[in-house]
Amino acid sequence: VSKVIVAQNGLMSTPAVSCVIRKCKINGGIILTASHNPGGPDADFGIKFNTENGGPAPENVTDKIFERTKSISQYKICPDLNADISKVGLSTYTVDGKEFSVQVIDSVLDYVEYMKEIFDFPALKNYLSTGKQVLIDAMNGGQF
Repeated sequence: VSKVIVAQNGLMSTPAVSCVIRKCKINGGIILTASHNPGGPDADFGIKFNTENGGPAPENVTDKIFERTKSISQYKICPDLNADISKVGLSTYTVDGKEFSVQVIDSVLDYVEYMKEIFDFPALKNYLSTGKQVLIDAMNGGQF
């Protein structure tokens, strides 16, 4: 891994992750979540992997990932890497003699721009201003 893209302050909804994966044309994204994918010692933590199309990895891929995790014998961390994810921008470091970048993005802005491409917000505003009642399901959306 030579580059990590992370949302400002580390918070991003799953649909926003999907949007960024497609926009940045990356191989996939790892989503750390306390949602419906329980894991961890208390079954209160989950890890999801979305592929290059932004969608969830198919079961055959996640099964292979799971099998590979069973044989992990070591891992590396960067204890001296102090990336400030509160500020949007690109930071470059040298890790084990190789270049490593952390790109902090404004995921809200990217997602709003995507929503503007797929929804006609003026038409929705006009419809909602008629006084008709609507039900909105946020599907357990991310909270800040």
